[in-house]
Amino acid sequence: SPADIDNWQLHFLVAARNDPSLKLSLDEYWRLNPKSRAAAARPFGKDFEKNLLLALGYAARIYPTVWNGLATDQPTGCHLTMDEAFAFLKESAWVLGDAGYAVIVPAWWTPDGRRRAKVRLKTAMRSPKGASATSNGYFSLSTLISYEYQLSIGGQVVTEEEWQQLVNAKSPLVQFRGQWMELDRDKMQQLLQFWQTHQHEEQEITLLDMLKIGTEAEDDLEWDHDQSLRDMLSMLHDKNAFAPIEDPATLQGTLRDYQKRGVAWL
Repeated sequence: SPADIDNWQLHFLVAARNDPSLKLSLDEYWRLNPKSRAAAARPFGKDFEKNLLLALGYAARIYPTVWNGLATDQPTGCHLTMDEAFAFLKESAWVLGDAGYAVIVPAWWTPDGRRRAKVRLKTAMRSPKGASATSNGYFSLSTLISYEYQLSIGGQVVTEEEWQQLVNAKSPLVQFRGQWMELDRDKMQQLLQFWQTHQHEEQEITLLDMLKIGTEAEDDLEWDHDQSLRDMLSMLHDKNAFAPIEDPATLQGTLRDYQKRGVAWL
């Protein structure tokens, strides 16, 4: 919600050097009674609280915003605005990481979790040119493919209106359908212009043309093939999908293995 836009938190945690998977949230640590604190601090070595404050002080020299969280003798973290959070994710987190601090970023900021804006090509297979659907060949490079360009974010189809709202957003981070994402407005505007240019063109290409498109626009394009086309492409990429034929009785000679597979492909 708008009220949450500038309500970002940088939480302080401690990880054991000999076992980085062992982590302790300082927010939880300071809530413990003295006896429980001593037990929780034991895996992290002697003089835990002293070394903790020293480490946070060094971190503050690298990333001064940390000082805001050190105004108390029981630091748990610090507040960030959206712009500060974005700058932290883009740069400061990497600087702290290079200095030896472990930084845990949100899942949606990781390479696997990021939602990317792309143009989606929704495709379906048709009968080959000059041949019926029951042609002897399973498929050929002249096979016709019907297609439709769509706008997509994180694998979800979006409307032109939704896309334009994101392009017009003033902040570097926006919430889209319940999840935060970084905006690249220039790229999104380019993709929108591409979609607007191509959405009304003749929506039919050959398999060969489709394969060419895939090699030329791999980064900004995602595919949504129908089942028939997925099966076809799977066979194309699987050299074992076509069983080698036997030598034809009328052939005066012997086919090699790759030739037998090539004939089976036809």
